[in-house]
Amino acid sequence: MKQTGLIKAATEPLKSIIVIALNTGMRQGKIFNLKWKDMDFHGKVITLWDTKNTEKRYIPMNSTVWNVLFNTEKNPQSGYVFPGASPSGHLGESYISHLFEATVKRAGLTDFRFHDLRHTFASWLVMKGANLKTLQELMGHKSFSMTLRYSHLSPNYKKQAVEFLADTTQGKTMDTVCTPDEKSENSKMTKVVDNK
Repeated sequence: MKQTGLIKAATEPLKSIIVIALNTGMRQGKIFNLKWKDMDFHGKVITLWDTKNTEKRYIPMNSTVWNVLFNTEKNPQSGYVFPGASPSGHLGESYISHLFEATVKRAGLTDFRFHDLRHTFASWLVMKGANLKTLQELMGHKSFSMTLRYSHLSPNYKKQAVEFLADTTQGKTMDTVCTPDEKSENSKMTKVVDNK
């Protein structure tokens, strides 16, 4: 798989950055801006701050990300996970972009950008059976239409959705139906099956 070769060809700190991108779907800028104060190693959660509207987003750490971050050497003079030449700042995007391009070539890849790591994360999740609503939340997509781009990777996702209603193993059926009230937006539940 392309990304495995890329990881092998990378050196630190790029290797850790690539692994984090593949396992969280975070954008390049978000990874560079990570600060230790936003890491919850006990709860295995990363807090991302949206500087535009001060909203918070929570990114779960899987065991791979947890291990990478936990074993990343801290610079006592910097709050950044990936500090730059100056402790008051993070790694520069131009520096990492140059390093990434060289690593892509060394791995024998062509036409592969850093943002493709984010697409890979989304594709892998969908192919593993993650539902699209969960993917939307993990990716931070404001519009569900952006997430739907990945639906073709899970041709059975509609079947899986309606299968939630089937409970054939227990022999149970739902005994009510919901009908909208024509005069209002309220709905009423009507019992249609007697399970006595």
